[in-house]
Amino acid sequence: MVEAMPNCDWGRPCDCSECSGGRRQQALQSTCSSFGCNQPPTETVDTLGVDRKGISSYGTRAYCSSCYKTLREKEAAEEARRRTAEEEENKRRRELHAVFTERAGKLAPSLAPIKELRFNRVVREGYGHFTIHHLPSCDLLIQKVRGRWMFCKNRERLFYELKLDGLYDIADPRRR
Repeated sequence: MVEAMPNCDWGRPCDCSECSGGRRQQALQSTCSSFGCNQPPTETVDTLGVDRKGISSYGTRAYCSSCYKTLREKEAAEEARRRTAEEEENKRRRELHAVFTERAGKLAPSLAPIKELRFNRVVREGYGHFTIHHLPSCDLLIQKVRGRWMFCKNRERLFYELKLDGLYDIADPRRR
């Protein structure tokens, strides 16, 4: 792998034709970047990497045609796996939200001051390919009553009972 860190773009890594052209030529003059393959490379792949201190840089890897095809197939399979996992999570989220709204409709509202509400932040590790879903304030009956923010304590209890805190953020309506 040929590493280059051009910084002609005001301290950020640059991928202009002048900087990346030399990097690609160097990569094509070496052997294939796959382990155990000594074929001459035909394709280059630019990657944006971030080191442990948060400094980003571009790297170029060169692959022969067969290794490049294998790499693209692996990437396509990983993308398909990620999409199906995301679709399953969204389906699960919709099902749990439907159960929540059905059961919350049967509860009697017991309003409490909003300072008793625990606002949670969903933190997930992984690839970073997720969206944070905010629970609508109407689901917890968050509303302003005579100048004070109130919420339904029974609905909050149901929210944590169904373990929706791992799927939804409760957004603070006072900070909009």
